[in-house]
Amino acid sequence: MPMDITASYAQFTQDIVDVTGLARPMLHILAGLAIYLPSLLFFGTRRGSLLAVMLILQIELCNELLNMLHYGSWRWADTIADVFLTLLGPVMCCIILNSKQDIPGTPKQSGAEQVKREANDRADQARTRLVAVRIRSSKGYGWDRARPSQALPIAA
Repeated sequence: MPMDITASYAQFTQDIVDVTGLARPMLHILAGLAIYLPSLLFFGTRRGSLLAVMLILQIELCNELLNMLHYGSWRWADTIADVFLTLLGPVMCCIILNSKQDIPGTPKQSGAEQVKREANDRADQARTRLVAVRIRSSKGYGWDRARPSQALPIAA
């Protein structure tokens, strides 16, 4: 029975290669990003999330385990390349989005501009919380009981 599952999975992955016409390495890169972006929404995180990268790593390791069971042994060069390529896009997104350094070629902000931008960000968050309170209160909680503390949490 397990051989049927692994054979079906191997056929499924081959069908994806045949339908898309893309090489397997490119499909690993795209699959990593295709899992990463929705997982950010699922986990409710903004920016680069290590939790999303860990999810991709687990899915890729399951993929490689199924490949190993299908082929009967580890194909180490292929496995290492597949894991690297699948994690490449999400890890780069994580690094770039979590980077605190200035991006070369962009104008540097003065202290006053940065304070103004942070104040605008806080104001945007407050407006989002207010909208969340209004949405929540419109679902039967009543305006008289809706308080900012009852607002839906906002991803940081």
